[in-house]
Amino acid sequence: MLTFIKRLFNPPKPCGLGCIPSPKDDRDIPHKIDEYAKLAAGEGTQLPVNYSMADLIGPILNQGNTNSCTGHAATYFMNCLISRTLNKRKENFKLNPYFNYYWARYFSGMGTADNGAYLRGALKALAKKGVWVCNMWRTDQVPPKDYSDDSSTFKLKGYEYVYNRDNDSLKTVLAIEKLPLYISLNVIYDDINMYTGEIKAEDKFDNSKSSGYHAMCVIGYETRKDGVWYQTANSWGTVNFGDNGFAWIHESYFKNPLLITEIWTATKQYF
Repeated sequence: MLTFIKRLFNPPKPCGLGCIPSPKDDRDIPHKIDEYAKLAAGEGTQLPVNYSMADLIGPILNQGNTNSCTGHAATYFMNCLISRTLNKRKENFKLNPYFNYYWARYFSGMGTADNGAYLRGALKALAKKGVWVCNMWRTDQVPPKDYSDDSSTFKLKGYEYVYNRDNDSLKTVLAIEKLPLYISLNVIYDDINMYTGEIKAEDKFDNSKSSGYHAMCVIGYETRKDGVWYQTANSWGTVNFGDNGFAWIHESYFKNPLLITEIWTATKQYF
């Protein structure tokens, strides 16, 4: 009710974007979904109808007008993995998204200006620099050289590119392997319901309507009458957008590589 009242006076609206499509790199390792699924699930395992990791991602964040979506989505991505590793929810475990965003720009070759980053650069930052728990700071600040805490031991062991986009493959990664998906979304506002967070492709794709690209973290799915909808943590706050900050992306988006331009996940042994 409180959110509804707030939206009467402050209608949902988009914030910053900031994802730059990663250049093609033949060294990217493909995620072997079928092989992992057999190891994790065993014979006869059925995919659940619905699945969610929403209780693992920590608080929904707001990137404001910055171009730091890569760092914010990477925060949800790592929170899922760390919370599962520690075998408990970490509601107050607040990773700093700007720490990742700073190093994502560095590894993307973007310099220090707030001009966005590659998903691959953000993943490389997670592998090389890990994560950092601290108070939020600005995009123009440099991480101190002496940062050190227990969270710095959480460095991503590996990351892989998800080529298979069919529902069974994506649901297997989420529900059987229990790995989040790190994605790049082509933002076409005509496809987005800002109040519900639902994003569904129109019958005819028109890339001239694109406003840029946005990094998000897929943490579950829901099966409805009109197909599978993927639950996705956004970084536009809980009042400014969608289902308390979550987006619901229809399977039609994932089937079009011009709409979901990249899909990444972690290796099975992620730390």
